[in-house]
Amino acid sequence: MDGLEVALARMQKAVSGRPEEAAKLQAERERRHLDAKIAELTANWNVPRRQFRAQVSMEGEWGKLLNSLAPKLGTGFLVVLHGTHGGGKTQIGVELMRYQVMKRNKSARFTTAMEFFMSVKQTYRDGAEKDETKLVEEFCKPGFLMVDEIEKRGESVWENNLLFHLFNRRYNDEKDTLLISNLPANELALHLGPSLVSRLNETGGMIPCNWPSRR
Repeated sequence: MDGLEVALARMQKAVSGRPEEAAKLQAERERRHLDAKIAELTANWNVPRRQFRAQVSMEGEWGKLLNSLAPKLGTGFLVVLHGTHGGGKTQIGVELMRYQVMKRNKSARFTTAMEFFMSVKQTYRDGAEKDETKLVEEFCKPGFLMVDEIEKRGESVWENNLLFHLFNRRYNDEKDTLLISNLPANELALHLGPSLVSRLNETGGMIPCNWPSRR
C-alpha cells in the first residue's frame, strides 16, 4: 500500500466505532481502488478514458446490438459498426472490450486508424526500437481488436495493403476485430475494398447504427 492508503487504513480503524465516518472512508478507499484500476486498464488497452468511465443504459437498439455481439466474442468475427455520429458505436466497442477482459479473461486493444498508421511510421525512424513487422505483430496478438474511425486515413495503396494484411492475419487466426465508421454502407464498401467486404460478410458483416444520438 502507498502512504495515503496506509493513512486511510489507520483512519478506518480509528473510526470503526462511528459508522457514518467509517462508511465515508470506505467509500474513499473504493474510489481510489477504482481509479487505479481504470488507469491500469485504460493504459494497457489504450481505451479512451471518457468511454471507459461512461455510465451506459442498455435500453433500445443500442443495448440490443451490444447484447447480440457479446456472445460472439471468441468466434473470430470481423464486424463494422457504421452510421451517424453520436450513436454510441465506440461505446459498444469499449463495452465489448470490458467484457472480453473482465468476463472472458482474454486480451483486447483499442486504436484508431490514424494512431495505427502513426505507430507504423514511427518504426521507419533511425534508431526505432521496433520494425514494421514487429509492430503489426503486436496488433495481431490481442483476442479482440477495435479500430475506430477507420475512414480517417489517406487511403494510399500502402495504407490499404497494410490494413488488409492486418485484418486478414486476424481473420486467418480467428481473432475478433471490430471496425467503427461514420460512413454509409455503400461508401464503406468502396473504402474497404471487395476482399475485406467478403470477409466481413462471412464472419459478421456491416451493421448499421442509425438510431438517434446518445450524446
